[in-house]
Amino acid sequence: MAKLSPTFVMLALILLASTLPMVNSESASEESTRMCCSAGGYDLHLIGRDSTATLTPFDDELGGEERVLIENAVTQLAEIHSWEYSPGWGGAYPDSTWQFSLPYEVNNAAGIEINATVEVSIGSRTYEGYSGPGNTYLPAGSSTTLEIPINVEAGNMGGTDTVSVSLRVQTLVFSLPGSDAGVEFIWGTEDNHGFISVELPLLDINMAAPVVEGRSVFLQMQFSSGFGTKMVGSTDITLIAGGTTISTMPVLEIQGQNVLATWTWSVDSSLPDGTYSVNISLVVQEGAEPFQGELLWDLQFGVGDGGSGGVYYPNEEPPITDGSGSRMDIFITGELSADGGRLMLARETKVTFHDSAALWLRWGLNNLGNTSLDTDSTWTMFVGGDVTDEMRNNHLIDEVEIREISQQLQSGRLMTFLDSGLFLESEELLGGRFSDFQTIEVQVETHGENRIMHSQISIVISTTQMITDGERYTLVRSFIKPQTLIYWDDVSLVVEITSSAGTSFAKIFKDSSGVELSTEHKRLGSSESLQATAENIDVDSSLSLSFQPTTNPIYSPGVLLGIVAIGLLAALIISWRMSKNKSRLALLLEVPLAILAGFAYVLAYPMETLVIITGGTGGLWMITAAISPRRLDKIGVLDSDDLPEIPTIDCPKCSTSNPITTSQRPTRIPCGGCGVILKIVE
Repeated sequence: MAKLSPTFVMLALILLASTLPMVNSESASEESTRMCCSAGGYDLHLIGRDSTATLTPFDDELGGEERVLIENAVTQLAEIHSWEYSPGWGGAYPDSTWQFSLPYEVNNAAGIEINATVEVSIGSRTYEGYSGPGNTYLPAGSSTTLEIPINVEAGNMGGTDTVSVSLRVQTLVFSLPGSDAGVEFIWGTEDNHGFISVELPLLDINMAAPVVEGRSVFLQMQFSSGFGTKMVGSTDITLIAGGTTISTMPVLEIQGQNVLATWTWSVDSSLPDGTYSVNISLVVQEGAEPFQGELLWDLQFGVGDGGSGGVYYPNEEPPITDGSGSRMDIFITGELSADGGRLMLARETKVTFHDSAALWLRWGLNNLGNTSLDTDSTWTMFVGGDVTDEMRNNHLIDEVEIREISQQLQSGRLMTFLDSGLFLESEELLGGRFSDFQTIEVQVETHGENRIMHSQISIVISTTQMITDGERYTLVRSFIKPQTLIYWDDVSLVVEITSSAGTSFAKIFKDSSGVELSTEHKRLGSSESLQATAENIDVDSSLSLSFQPTTNPIYSPGVLLGIVAIGLLAALIISWRMSKNKSRLALLLEVPLAILAGFAYVLAYPMETLVIITGGTGGLWMITAAISPRRLDKIGVLDSDDLPEIPTIDCPKCSTSNPITTSQRPTRIPCGGCGVILKIVE
């Protein structure tokens, strides 16, 4: 055997050591290593119909039910429906059996006999599956599905290939049909879940060398798929570094078709330098097997200048959504008042952003006037003003940047920013057009955190607006624009409006669909309050909250309080006088009914209802006073003290006391107890 030279052995050891990644903030390479993923098993949900019919692996796209009704027997090949999509990603797929599943309902028949075919196309390759040899009987009943297996041979899917699924029927016959017999094929919801289980490539995950900044490690992974940010935002990702689960949201950057996601691992001070594993697990839908990958990295902690503050700063503009939508809280306060005979509404609309939208806003604030922005970036609508390059490069939100964007928004860019940048309906959210406002002021609140991160950030819009007396005014209405991507999810709304003396909301109008809008309207002495709340608002929800403002004194809380108080007091005085010389017990028992009118006033019942309750209560008192019986001492009945004294005699046999009603002597009277005759001589 030939003997290896020491030089050769040393070179081999060096090459072997070089295969283990070693990184710090200065030596990090931009090259990435593949972590995952080969073809995997998952379901493609059937959603949409006709031109919108498609396939998707994401559970959050279920929700719109679709039905196809077949009322006549089928005796020749006919297509029931077809679905297709372009994955935008390619790779090899293995031999496997796919399963097509489609719910159905049979109406006015015992069942159907069907000969069905499912055709699957992957690019130019076509595969077919059949319901069975000859006709297959499908019974009527609940939770019924048509199941068809399709054997798919191994192949390669190109990045531009289309995957299509088509259901066709050669024969369909009704068993024991009644009148209007039919069968409906249903899909698109969780309850009626139509899908085809597949084994196809879905994505690739490549990881760049970690970047160490002190005790913070930035873990960067590139997701390559045809689904953009949805592959990160609409899936369940578990990332574990050195045995620690990373719970923070990743910072996303779009790189063409790919998405770069960066997580921050805050390393415990007790961990020494060494080799650590990074594991990722991605579950695209509930119940599916995860796509998994693992890499080992040699990490040296404590290096770097530490200038990041433990937060990764994206060099490119992050997307406003990760595909699943961001949380948003809306808090509207205001006061309705009279101004020179006209009605004025002063309101404040505070919109607080979280998650990806908060990061996007913070990054944009730090890049006002950045000349390297993409031409289609929303932030190109703003100029730098007093913002300097030093402020843009410090990766922090400065007071000058807050002041600059506030001034530019309130000078005319606000509505465009809300409409085009945040995908909100500005008029529906603010209650009017920009030209409708007498004054407008915009402020930005960072809630004490000026770093560029996912921490909440608020835009506060203060407006004054003249509104028409007696005309319905819409305070807020459905304000989320429908878009291809999901920008907003878990949106909350809180409204707190008051009226000043001499004004009233008069009537409240509310309407909602897909969300519960609860309202509370109260009168408080000389003012009114209107409160409303709604939770979990999304793009499919609709709501509207309006009121009919007025300065008419009859609707004023103070005037109504006077009407109720004076009306009840007058009715009580009249009733009390009517009941003179009569029993007042029933009237006293009815006096607490005044509380009903008090409740009706405080709970802001309509003026007409309040008058009816007040008048009804007073009327009931007067009716009771009129029909109450007179007292005995007022109708000539003597008092017992005025009656003459009647002598009595006790029976010696039974001791019964017997009254003597005659003055004749002697006389005899029977005992009322035992019947013995008693003789009275004196």
